[in-house]
Amino acid sequence: MHQHCVFQLLNNWETSAANKQGRLAATDIVRKKLTTIPAVPYRGVQGTTVCGLFGLTVATTGVNEKMLQHCSDIEYEKVYLHPSNHVGYYPGAKPIHIKLLYDARDGKVLGAQALGESGVARRIDVLASFIQMGGTVYDLEEAELC
Repeated sequence: MHQHCVFQLLNNWETSAANKQGRLAATDIVRKKLTTIPAVPYRGVQGTTVCGLFGLTVATTGVNEKMLQHCSDIEYEKVYLHPSNHVGYYPGAKPIHIKLLYDARDGKVLGAQALGESGVARRIDVLASFIQMGGTVYDLEEAELC
């Protein structure tokens, strides 16, 4: 079972992982020629992706609920959010639908998926940064973003 989970986690993000690994390999090749360049560790991938589909944008970062259910012993919570793509007093605001997954013990952001007409990639980019930095939902609460 664990081997299957590791396979799934590693193989769902081929493009993102291949891109990052390619850059690291190129840096390593150059580093061997120019010893002044420090080694860059491979820290893995989050699988942050965005795609346009039928006039909507769908994006994801981190783990999804299925991965947490089948491949983890992390106690997690989820919250569904439906903010507008921009402030409501500015005309033309459209909803963005976000599912946010976080660790129930410490609030650490684990993953998110979003769908909407616009502004989706920007929201997922912020959440991807929080995941990479080990941020929590409590940190998100205090974040000052436009």
